[in-house]
Amino acid sequence: MLKAPKKYSKKELKHDPLLDTMVKTQTFYEDNKKRIHGMGGGILVIAVIIFLLSYLHQSNEQKAAILFGKAQVEYQDMNYTKAKTFLEYLVDAYGGTTSGDQGLFLLANINYNQNKIAEAKALYQRFVDSYSGSEILLSSGYAGLAACNEAEGDYAAAAENYLKAWHEAGDFPEADNYLFMAAVNYEFAGQKDKATEYYQKLTETYPKSRHVFEARAKLTLLASK
Repeated sequence: MLKAPKKYSKKELKHDPLLDTMVKTQTFYEDNKKRIHGMGGGILVIAVIIFLLSYLHQSNEQKAAILFGKAQVEYQDMNYTKAKTFLEYLVDAYGGTTSGDQGLFLLANINYNQNKIAEAKALYQRFVDSYSGSEILLSSGYAGLAACNEAEGDYAAAAENYLKAWHEAGDFPEADNYLFMAAVNYEFAGQKDKATEYYQKLTETYPKSRHVFEARAKLTLLASK
């Protein structure tokens, strides 16, 4: 079990990457002033800045991965308050890193599981708007957003987001479920034609899906209306 992390103020915790880079560059310059001026300087300084930015990125990825690992341990132990503390700092300080993106998704999940729908929805939306990694994780983000739409009774939006989840899912085992849920929510939204279209698509695309029997029953019911 991890010990409770020491509490810091936001000012103490948050680093300014640009300032850190400037300090490192200035230090390098002072240590190598004669060499830089002897070589013309400009090109070498640019090269140094690029190197330090690359180093900073790698360093941030490592720090973010450690924080995400701590959050996962707490999450698996169902210590959600501690997990959220790690994740909120991770997202704030290391957004844009691989672990920062994954942390944003996990933070959204925790809020959803705690029935904090508005908070979860905002985080899922932020995640799908910025994430460019695993298609499976992106599809899960859209599904999470759709679940929030359902909880709010916005079935048309839920259907659209389940469709986005399906399009991103590829061979992910949940793909057929996303398509089925899109059809269900179109039906709830009173969009009979779209519901019929996607129930039919489910039966054709996933003939072995656990939802096929229900989809066929829905098609029969909708045709009789």
